[in-house]
Amino acid sequence: DAAIRSAAIGALGDIASPAEEAAILAWTIGATDEGEQTRALRTLVNVTLRHPVTARGRAVFDAIEKSPAPVALRLLPALARIGGQPAVDTAQRLALRDDPKASEAAADALSRWPDRLALPALATVAQDAKVPATREVALKGALRYFERARETWTPTTTDVVKRLLASTQDGASRKRLAELLHRANDKAALTLAESLQSDATLKPIATDALEIIRVNLAGPPAVRASGVGNVKNMIDAK
Repeated sequence: DAAIRSAAIGALGDIASPAEEAAILAWTIGATDEGEQTRALRTLVNVTLRHPVTARGRAVFDAIEKSPAPVALRLLPALARIGGQPAVDTAQRLALRDDPKASEAAADALSRWPDRLALPALATVAQDAKVPATREVALKGALRYFERARETWTPTTTDVVKRLLASTQDGASRKRLAELLHRANDKAALTLAESLQSDATLKPIATDALEIIRVNLAGPPAVRASGVGNVKNMIDAK
């Protein structure tokens, strides 16, 4: 009875120890009822998260690596919930497969990742994916991430933007990527902005970026005001 099986696998999510992970993984892969599949996957994640961080998710990652696309797709939603760099790496490798459905789904999962760990992977997929549509999904996902997140700029961010620029010839996308350099504050970004001046379309954006990056390299601004408290909140990046 599918309803009883779903209830049972759901209960295991509350009480099972990590020692039961292999059996729950097999149950998740073997389930045929849609509701049971959903409950099994949720239970699998709950039990996996009870492992120490260093061992967390290994069985799931290995199953995705070795499974055919339909099974990998069923397990894919678990990756973002497990989190961490190994989960990102697993999604990236799935996105680089030559199976269009699995590849695009993995790139979409990376584009919805809850933290910035997926950004370098998106750049890699945008550059190297075998499926053209997957490269487009990765590029758009990276751009959406930058639009919704205003995190502190790092040299890794510059490298991601540089690789994304190299991955596309679409003028609108390249403009949006070049504009991101207005947030930059490292010498590698300065070099990148200088290189973009040779592109007539991007030159105005790159010229502005050069001025902004030079100012940012000079150090954090000093802020003062009379009769106003917490004025430093203006520059706390929040």
